[in-house]
Formats: sequence, structure tokens, C-alpha cells
Amino acid sequence: MGERSMDKRIAGGMVGQGKRTRTKAAMPPLERGQDRPLTPLEKRYIRLQSRIASLENWVLAAFSLLILVTGLVMVWAVIYEALRRGPEAWVIPFVLLFLGVGVLGALLLKGFLSRRCRPEQSAHSLDGVLKEEIFHSVHPKTGARSKHYRYKIGDVTMIWPPGARAIYQPFVDQHIQLTVVYVNKTKPVQWFGEKSALFESSRDAVVLAFKDLINIQGLLTRYGSNYFERYFLKQSAMGAVIFASILGALYYVFLGQDFYQFEGKEIGLAILGIIIGLAVIFGLASVAIKYAVGVLKLKIDLKSHEEKLKG
Repeated sequence: MGERSMDKRIAGGMVGQGKRTRTKAAMPPLERGQDRPLTPLEKRYIRLQSRIASLENWVLAAFSLLILVTGLVMVWAVIYEALRRGPEAWVIPFVLLFLGVGVLGALLLKGFLSRRCRPEQSAHSLDGVLKEEIFHSVHPKTGARSKHYRYKIGDVTMIWPPGARAIYQPFVDQHIQLTVVYVNKTKPVQWFGEKSALFESSRDAVVLAFKDLINIQGLLTRYGSNYFERYFLKQSAMGAVIFASILGALYYVFLGQDFYQFEGKEIGLAILGIIIGLAVIFGLASVAIKYAVGVLKLKIDLKSHEEKLKG
């Protein structure tokens, strides 16, 4: 009797261990036409992506409110100036112009505030040709041009993991298959047409798995459920350290000096020297870390973000 009950406990423990292993294992990409329930870690990742989209939405709404307020203030300023100086012909065009700015801001604000994103509760297989859309924007003051990218399969916009562009960009114009979660949008912003960077698809797809290159379940299982929060924090910290290092070095070089006594060539050479010097310092630090891992056997994970995305 005792041996039989002990055998049952051992068998039960093995079954429980097997269940835990299957739960933690990286989820393989779905076959065409298949779907499956989301794992708890995948649900957490979807919530993170939803928070990012919500934050972007509120930023755009705030920008729209700024446009609205600017238009109304300028209308008031033009009317006030006309009342002070007396009515003139130039008043009407400017009032109409700034009223148009205010109306545009109101429409944008209404659109962004009424937009809702609702992720589905299951993962689906999506296959098709990956298309890349490139948009150019020009800074109104500096004239600097910047590029913005959007990736779509059919009429569905893809939401890839942060920092994964080097993985999926080589597959542009190729037929690919993914495991995704669809995010349905109510009242997407589509006033400006598909050629606009502000145009939104009525459905997005959050990528969960792609070939053996991306596996969100495996990544979060191996590196922790808060991996992407730590990734964002690390990226921000690295940017802050580099910026502070350059700023501190510039301050040290010109400390106690009359900045205006330097010629443009000297300032340029000083800045270039600082950048090169900091690059050498960071390079030596990287070599030292690799030496510590290889020779001193310190447990430091040197895998790149792209490697970790494989799960």
C-alpha cells in the first residue's frame, strides 16, 4: 500500500513537472490557418504594447490640443490687433487661416481621443508579402529630414518587437509567415489618405513568433517577464550616459576658457577629438567585459538583443 501510494506521488510529480516544462517552453510558430490561446507571458507582452500605443495616442492628442489652442490664440490676437488699429483687409484672410488651424487641431484631437485599440485573445497565423512604406518629414526650424517606416502585410500594419528591425527588414518584399495577435481599432485616423504617415490601418498585428528569429514566449521565459521594460531602461540609460559624457567632456575642455576666443575649426576638432576619445573608452570597456567573461569566468550575458529575441 505504501509503495503504491509512493509510486502515485512520483508519477504525479513527473506529470506536474512535464506540465510546467510545456508551459515554459518557447511556442513554435503556427502553421497556416491555425490559431491558439495566448500564454500568460504573451498576454503581458500584448498589454505592454497596448500601453506604448496608448502613450503614443495621448502624445498625439496633446499635440493636437496644442494646434487647437495655437489656432484660437492667433485668431484672438489678429482680432485684437484689428480692433486696436482699425479694420483692414488683411484681417479676414488671417482669421480664416488660423480658424482653419484651430479646426484641424479639433478634428485631430477628437480622432485621437475617440480611437480605441482592442487586442484579440488568441494568436493567429498570418502569411503574405511584407511591404515597407517610407515617409519623410522635415523639421520646420532646422530643415533636418528624417525617415519613418511602416511595415504591412496586405492592409494589416505589423507591430514588431522593439529593436528587431535588423531581423525583419531583410525580408521586405518576400512572402513570410508569422504568429500574431490582431489588434482591432475603432475610428482609426484615416483622413489624410494612405500616403500619409498619420494614416492608420483598421487592424494591426503584434508579432509573437517569426521563423526561428523571434519567439516572444521563449524570450520572456528565459530572460524574465519584464525583459522589455529593462530593455527600454537600458537603452535610455545608455543614451543618457553617452550624452552626459559628451557634455561633461566639452565642459571640461572649455572650462575656464573664453569660448568665443576659439575659432570654428578649433571647436570642431575639439568636439571630434572628444567623440573619438569617448568611443575608445567605451571600446576598451567592452573589451574588458569580454575578457572578464572569457578569462575570469564572470557570469555576464553578452548576447545581443537580436540573439535574445530568438527565445
